[in-house]
Amino acid sequence: LCSLLIYFFTLTAGMLLWALKSGDNGPNLIHPLQIWQIQLIGSFLLIVCLVLFVVVHIDLGKNWSPQPEKKAQHELVTGGIYRYARHPMYAIFLWAGIGTLMSTLNFVITWCVFGLVFITLRRIETEERILFELFGEEYVEYRKRVSALGFPWGCLGYDREISVTTPRTQRRQPNPRNYHAIV
Repeated sequence: LCSLLIYFFTLTAGMLLWALKSGDNGPNLIHPLQIWQIQLIGSFLLIVCLVLFVVVHIDLGKNWSPQPEKKAQHELVTGGIYRYARHPMYAIFLWAGIGTLMSTLNFVITWCVFGLVFITLRRIETEERILFELFGEEYVEYRKRVSALGFPWGCLGYDREISVTTPRTQRRQPNPRNYHAIV
């Protein structure tokens, strides 16, 4: 958690300095497009994302884990920022991607950030299964009330019904070569 906070803080500070330095004396050789007003808005958006990132971790408390997993005393968190999104941290990552685009106006950096975000979004299905297994009908009701990523990210398809598969016992399939025709 500490390293993630340091990463977001330094990234946000760097974006803010980048936006403030832009203009006639800014790094125009690196980025031919410089619009300091948009970059300042993007930096502000990143700061908001940083604050919300901390709020998510405060709301999750002891339920937070870097990997999707079942915890011994897992609780379903539905209050705080979780009233607006079931996976607010991932929604924040999406908004941070937009903030990165706006603050840097650099499509290469943005492409890399969104690549990481979409890789991270693949965890939603696993987390949804784990939460369904842990909380059953309570989680189904929560799913009906709250979008996976909140507004406006419902269009990404993470609110569709989850396919929950119950663990099957491993059965050995008979080998057809071991069967003999009974005449």
